[in-house]
Amino acid sequence: MNSATGTRLFGALTIFATFMILPSLAIAVQSVTSCDFECSQNCELTEDLVCCTNEIGFICDGNGPILLKSGVNLDLNGYRLESICGNLYCSGDGGGDPTRCFEDSDCPASETCDDRPQCNPNVSNAVKMDTNGSEVKNTGGNHGTAGILGPFQNGVWCQGKTSSEVTGIRILGSKNAITQCAKSEKNVLIGNFDTGQGVTVVGIANSDFIRNNYIEGFRDAVVHNGTTDIDIADNVIVLGPGYAVSGIGGGSNATIEDNFLMGEGKTGGFAPTVINSTSTTISDNVCDSAHEDCDDCKSDGDCLSPDPPFVKP
Repeated sequence: MNSATGTRLFGALTIFATFMILPSLAIAVQSVTSCDFECSQNCELTEDLVCCTNEIGFICDGNGPILLKSGVNLDLNGYRLESICGNLYCSGDGGGDPTRCFEDSDCPASETCDDRPQCNPNVSNAVKMDTNGSEVKNTGGNHGTAGILGPFQNGVWCQGKTSSEVTGIRILGSKNAITQCAKSEKNVLIGNFDTGQGVTVVGIANSDFIRNNYIEGFRDAVVHNGTTDIDIADNVIVLGPGYAVSGIGGGSNATIEDNFLMGEGKTGGFAPTVINSTSTTISDNVCDSAHEDCDDCKSDGDCLSPDPPFVKP
Protein backbone atom coordinates (compact mmCIF):
# COMPACT_ATOMS: atom_id res chain seq x y z
CA MET A 1 0.00 0.00 0.00
CA ASN A 2 1.51 3.37 -1.02
CA SER A 3 1.32 6.44 1.20
CA ALA A 4 -1.44 8.11 -0.89
CA THR A 5 -3.67 5.04 -0.67
CA GLY A 6 -3.00 4.73 3.03
CA THR A 7 -3.91 8.37 3.58
CA ARG A 8 -7.18 8.00 1.65
CA LEU A 9 -8.06 4.82 3.57
CA PHE A 10 -7.33 6.48 6.91
CA GLY A 11 -9.49 9.45 5.93
CA ALA A 12 -12.36 7.19 4.90
CA LEU A 13 -12.16 5.25 8.15
CA THR A 14 -12.14 8.49 10.12
CA ILE A 15 -15.29 9.73 8.34
CA PHE A 16 -16.99 6.34 8.86
CA ALA A 17 -16.15 6.38 12.57
CA THR A 18 -17.46 9.92 12.87
CA PHE A 19 -20.83 8.99 11.34
CA MET A 20 -21.04 5.94 13.57
CA ILE A 21 -20.66 8.17 16.64
CA LEU A 22 -22.96 11.01 15.57
CA PRO A 23 -26.27 9.07 15.71
CA SER A 24 -25.68 8.11 19.34
CA LEU A 25 -25.11 11.77 20.18
CA ALA A 26 -28.22 12.85 18.26
CA ILE A 27 -30.62 10.53 20.05
CA ALA A 28 -29.31 11.13 23.58
CA VAL A 29 -32.14 12.03 25.98
CA GLN A 30 -32.34 13.08 29.60
CA SER A 31 -34.06 10.84 32.14
CA VAL A 32 -36.60 12.78 34.20
CA THR A 33 -35.92 11.98 37.85
CA SER A 34 -38.29 14.37 39.65
CA CYS A 35 -41.55 16.26 39.19
CA ASP A 36 -39.68 19.57 39.07
CA PHE A 37 -37.00 18.41 36.62
CA GLU A 38 -35.76 20.93 34.04
CA CYS A 39 -35.26 19.43 30.60
CA SER A 40 -32.53 21.19 28.62
CA GLN A 41 -32.60 18.51 25.90
CA ASN A 42 -35.19 15.95 24.84
CA CYS A 43 -36.25 14.03 27.92
CA GLU A 44 -38.34 11.03 28.97
CA LEU A 45 -39.77 9.34 32.02
CA THR A 46 -38.02 6.12 32.98
CA GLU A 47 -40.27 5.38 35.97
CA ASP A 48 -43.57 6.49 37.50
CA LEU A 49 -43.22 9.76 39.44
CA VAL A 50 -45.41 10.89 42.35
CA CYS A 51 -45.80 14.66 42.71
CA CYS A 52 -46.79 16.29 46.00
CA THR A 53 -48.61 19.44 44.79
CA ASN A 54 -49.80 19.80 48.38
CA GLU A 55 -48.87 21.41 51.67
CA ILE A 56 -48.23 18.42 53.91
CA GLY A 57 -45.26 16.15 54.34
CA PHE A 58 -45.80 13.14 52.12
CA ILE A 59 -42.67 11.65 50.63
CA CYS A 60 -42.77 12.24 46.88
CA ASP A 61 -40.67 13.15 43.85
CA GLY A 62 -40.98 16.93 44.10
CA ASN A 63 -43.78 19.42 43.49
CA GLY A 64 -43.54 20.21 39.81
CA PRO A 65 -43.79 21.25 37.12
CA ILE A 66 -41.45 19.48 34.73
CA LEU A 67 -40.07 22.42 32.74
CA LEU A 68 -39.30 22.11 29.03
CA LYS A 69 -36.64 24.59 27.91
CA SER A 70 -35.11 25.42 24.52
CA GLY A 71 -37.85 23.75 22.46
CA VAL A 72 -37.19 20.23 23.77
CA ASN A 73 -39.72 17.39 23.92
CA LEU A 74 -41.00 15.24 26.78
CA ASP A 75 -41.87 11.59 26.17
CA LEU A 76 -43.93 9.98 28.93
CA ASN A 77 -42.51 6.72 27.60
CA GLY A 78 -45.27 4.54 29.02
CA TYR A 79 -45.05 5.89 32.60
CA ARG A 80 -47.21 8.00 34.91
CA LEU A 81 -46.76 11.48 36.29
CA GLU A 82 -49.19 11.49 39.19
CA SER A 83 -50.35 13.97 41.83
CA ILE A 84 -51.21 12.47 45.21
CA CYS A 85 -53.27 15.55 46.02
CA GLY A 86 -56.98 14.85 46.26
CA ASN A 87 -56.61 11.09 46.73
CA LEU A 88 -57.40 9.29 49.99
CA TYR A 89 -54.63 7.81 52.14
CA CYS A 90 -54.48 5.92 55.40
CA SER A 91 -54.30 8.28 58.36
CA GLY A 92 -50.89 8.39 60.02
CA ASP A 93 -49.05 8.30 56.69
CA GLY A 94 -48.21 12.01 56.73
CA GLY A 95 -44.45 12.33 56.57
CA GLY A 96 -44.08 8.72 55.52
CA ASP A 97 -44.51 6.73 52.35
CA PRO A 98 -48.24 7.23 51.59
CA THR A 99 -50.60 4.27 51.33
CA ARG A 100 -53.52 5.01 49.03
CA CYS A 101 -56.86 3.62 50.11
CA PHE A 102 -60.50 3.54 49.06
CA GLU A 103 -62.04 2.37 52.34
CA ASP A 104 -60.99 1.69 55.93
CA SER A 105 -60.40 -1.99 55.26
CA ASP A 106 -57.48 -1.03 53.02
CA CYS A 107 -55.62 0.39 56.05
CA PRO A 108 -54.05 -1.09 59.20
CA ALA A 109 -56.48 -1.64 62.06
CA SER A 110 -55.36 1.50 63.88
CA GLU A 111 -55.83 3.78 60.86
CA THR A 112 -58.72 5.08 58.77
CA CYS A 113 -59.02 5.98 55.11
CA ASP A 114 -59.55 9.72 55.47
CA ASP A 115 -56.26 11.56 54.89
CA ARG A 116 -56.64 13.83 51.88
CA PRO A 117 -53.74 16.17 51.04
CA GLN A 118 -54.63 19.77 50.28
CA CYS A 119 -53.52 21.22 46.95
CA ASN A 120 -51.19 24.16 46.73
CA PRO A 121 -52.26 26.01 43.55
CA ASN A 122 -48.82 27.59 43.17
CA VAL A 123 -47.12 24.29 42.38
CA SER A 124 -49.83 22.36 40.60
CA ASN A 125 -48.86 22.24 36.93
CA ALA A 126 -47.63 18.87 35.75
CA VAL A 127 -45.69 20.05 32.66
CA LYS A 128 -44.81 23.60 31.63
CA MET A 129 -43.23 24.79 28.38
CA ASP A 130 -40.75 27.65 28.63
CA THR A 131 -40.01 28.24 24.93
CA ASN A 132 -41.49 27.63 21.48
CA GLY A 133 -41.47 24.31 19.68
CA SER A 134 -41.85 21.75 22.48
CA GLU A 135 -44.03 18.62 22.40
CA VAL A 136 -45.42 16.30 25.07
CA LYS A 137 -46.10 12.78 23.80
CA ASN A 138 -46.12 9.12 24.78
CA THR A 139 -44.31 6.63 22.57
CA GLY A 140 -43.83 3.95 25.24
CA GLY A 141 -47.21 2.22 25.09
CA ASN A 142 -49.14 1.36 28.27
CA HIS A 143 -51.82 3.72 27.03
CA GLY A 144 -54.27 2.36 29.61
CA THR A 145 -52.10 3.32 32.58
CA ALA A 146 -49.54 5.89 31.38
CA GLY A 147 -50.25 9.60 31.44
CA ILE A 148 -50.69 12.62 33.69
CA LEU A 149 -52.96 11.60 36.55
CA GLY A 150 -54.49 13.46 39.48
CA PRO A 151 -55.82 16.93 40.22
CA PHE A 152 -53.18 19.20 38.76
CA GLN A 153 -54.30 22.76 38.00
CA ASN A 154 -53.06 22.25 34.42
CA GLY A 155 -51.96 18.95 32.95
CA VAL A 156 -49.83 20.59 30.26
CA TRP A 157 -49.36 24.37 30.22
CA CYS A 158 -47.74 25.66 27.03
CA GLN A 159 -47.91 29.36 27.95
CA GLY A 160 -49.03 30.29 24.45
CA LYS A 161 -45.78 29.18 22.83
CA THR A 162 -45.80 28.74 19.07
CA SER A 163 -45.48 25.23 17.59
CA SER A 164 -46.28 23.72 21.00
CA GLU A 165 -47.93 20.29 20.77
CA VAL A 166 -49.56 17.68 22.99
CA THR A 167 -50.01 14.39 21.17
CA GLY A 168 -51.27 10.93 22.13
CA ILE A 169 -51.34 11.16 25.93
CA ARG A 170 -53.89 10.67 28.73
CA ILE A 171 -54.67 13.41 31.23
CA LEU A 172 -57.04 12.29 33.97
CA GLY A 173 -58.31 14.40 36.86
CA SER A 174 -56.70 17.77 36.10
CA LYS A 175 -58.89 20.84 36.47
CA ASN A 176 -57.64 22.03 33.06
CA ALA A 177 -56.10 19.39 30.82
CA ILE A 178 -54.28 21.22 27.99
CA THR A 179 -53.82 24.97 28.37
CA GLN A 180 -52.54 27.54 25.84
CA CYS A 181 -51.03 24.99 23.45
CA ALA A 182 -51.04 25.41 19.68
CA LYS A 183 -51.88 21.84 18.69
CA SER A 184 -53.68 19.05 20.56
CA GLU A 185 -54.23 15.72 18.86
CA LYS A 186 -55.18 12.12 19.74
CA ASN A 187 -55.38 12.73 23.49
CA VAL A 188 -57.75 11.29 26.10
CA LEU A 189 -58.78 14.06 28.49
CA ILE A 190 -61.08 13.31 31.44
CA GLY A 191 -61.70 15.89 34.14
CA ASN A 192 -63.31 16.03 37.55
CA PHE A 193 -66.67 17.06 36.06
CA ASP A 194 -68.33 20.46 36.13
CA THR A 195 -65.12 22.50 36.49
CA GLY A 196 -62.31 23.73 34.29
CA GLN A 197 -61.67 23.36 30.57
CA GLY A 198 -60.53 20.40 28.51
CA VAL A 199 -58.51 22.35 25.93
CA THR A 200 -57.92 26.11 26.11
CA VAL A 201 -56.30 27.95 23.20
CA VAL A 202 -55.31 31.62 23.33
CA GLY A 203 -55.01 32.17 19.61
CA ILE A 204 -51.36 31.44 18.93
CA ALA A 205 -51.21 31.02 15.14
CA ASN A 206 -53.59 30.44 12.24
CA SER A 207 -52.34 26.84 12.00
CA ASP A 208 -53.66 25.86 15.47
CA PHE A 209 -55.83 22.76 15.68
CA ILE A 210 -57.66 20.48 18.12
CA ARG A 211 -58.29 17.12 16.45
CA ASN A 212 -59.14 13.53 17.26
CA ASN A 213 -59.36 13.97 21.02
CA TYR A 214 -61.72 12.37 23.54
CA ILE A 215 -62.83 15.07 26.01
CA GLU A 216 -65.09 14.40 29.00
CA GLY A 217 -65.79 15.79 32.45
CA PHE A 218 -65.06 19.51 32.07
CA ARG A 219 -67.30 22.55 32.38
CA ASP A 220 -66.33 23.55 28.82
CA ALA A 221 -64.65 21.10 26.48
CA VAL A 222 -62.90 23.60 24.18
CA VAL A 223 -62.31 27.31 24.78
CA HIS A 224 -60.68 29.53 22.14
CA ASN A 225 -59.74 32.93 23.56
CA GLY A 226 -58.53 34.65 20.43
CA THR A 227 -59.17 35.75 16.87
CA THR A 228 -56.75 33.46 15.03
CA ASP A 229 -57.95 30.67 12.76
CA ILE A 230 -58.37 27.24 14.31
CA ASP A 231 -59.50 23.80 13.19
CA ILE A 232 -61.63 21.89 15.74
CA ALA A 233 -62.50 18.57 14.15
CA ASP A 234 -63.09 14.84 14.68
CA ASN A 235 -63.28 15.09 18.47
CA VAL A 236 -65.55 13.04 20.74
CA ILE A 237 -66.90 15.43 23.38
CA VAL A 238 -69.05 14.43 26.35
CA LEU A 239 -70.76 17.69 27.28
CA GLY A 240 -70.51 19.03 30.81
CA PRO A 241 -72.57 21.88 32.26
CA GLY A 242 -70.86 24.36 29.91
CA TYR A 243 -70.28 24.34 26.16
CA ALA A 244 -68.67 22.01 23.68
CA VAL A 245 -66.89 24.96 22.04
CA SER A 246 -66.91 28.55 23.27
CA GLY A 247 -65.22 31.89 22.84
CA ILE A 248 -64.48 31.92 19.11
CA GLY A 249 -63.71 35.61 18.67
CA GLY A 250 -64.71 37.95 15.89
CA GLY A 251 -62.41 37.71 12.88
CA SER A 252 -61.49 34.09 13.51
CA ASN A 253 -61.94 31.77 10.54
CA ALA A 254 -62.61 28.77 12.72
CA THR A 255 -63.72 25.40 11.41
CA ILE A 256 -65.82 23.21 13.71
CA GLU A 257 -66.78 20.02 11.94
CA ASP A 258 -67.20 16.26 12.24
CA ASN A 259 -67.27 16.33 16.05
CA PHE A 260 -69.33 13.82 18.04
CA LEU A 261 -71.18 15.69 20.82
CA MET A 262 -72.67 13.54 23.56
CA GLY A 263 -74.65 14.28 26.70
CA GLU A 264 -77.14 16.92 27.75
CA GLY A 265 -74.70 19.76 28.38
CA LYS A 266 -75.75 23.39 28.72
CA THR A 267 -79.12 24.57 27.42
CA GLY A 268 -79.67 27.92 25.77
CA GLY A 269 -77.30 29.81 23.53
CA PHE A 270 -76.08 28.41 20.26
CA ALA A 271 -76.76 24.69 20.27
CA PRO A 272 -73.93 22.90 22.12
CA THR A 273 -71.56 25.75 21.20
CA VAL A 274 -71.27 29.49 21.70
CA ILE A 275 -69.69 31.27 18.75
CA ASN A 276 -68.97 35.00 18.42
CA SER A 277 -67.58 34.95 14.89
CA THR A 278 -69.55 35.16 11.65
CA SER A 279 -66.53 33.67 9.84
CA THR A 280 -66.81 30.35 11.62
CA THR A 281 -67.73 27.25 9.59
CA ILE A 282 -69.78 24.68 11.51
CA SER A 283 -70.82 21.47 9.76
CA ASP A 284 -71.45 17.75 10.11
CA ASN A 285 -71.27 17.61 13.90
CA VAL A 286 -73.31 14.78 15.41
CA CYS A 287 -75.27 15.86 18.48
CA ASP A 288 -77.04 13.87 21.16
CA SER A 289 -80.82 14.20 20.93
CA ALA A 290 -80.88 14.42 24.75
CA HIS A 291 -79.39 17.91 24.43
CA GLU A 292 -82.21 20.47 24.35
CA ASP A 293 -80.46 22.50 21.65
CA CYS A 294 -79.66 19.56 19.39
CA ASP A 295 -82.78 20.12 17.26
CA ASP A 296 -81.83 23.77 16.76
CA CYS A 297 -78.31 22.75 15.80
CA LYS A 298 -79.71 20.33 13.23
CA SER A 299 -82.22 22.82 11.84
CA ASP A 300 -79.40 25.34 11.41
CA GLY A 301 -77.50 22.77 9.37
CA ASP A 302 -74.64 22.57 11.85
CA CYS A 303 -75.42 19.16 13.35
CA LEU A 304 -76.58 15.75 12.21
CA SER A 305 -78.67 13.13 13.94
CA PRO A 306 -76.74 10.10 15.20
CA ASP A 307 -77.32 6.70 13.72
CA PRO A 308 -78.74 4.47 16.48
CA PRO A 309 -77.69 3.03 18.76
CA PHE A 310 -76.14 6.19 20.20
CA VAL A 311 -73.75 4.80 22.81
CA LYS A 312 -70.63 5.93 24.54
CA PRO A 313 -67.51 4.55 22.80
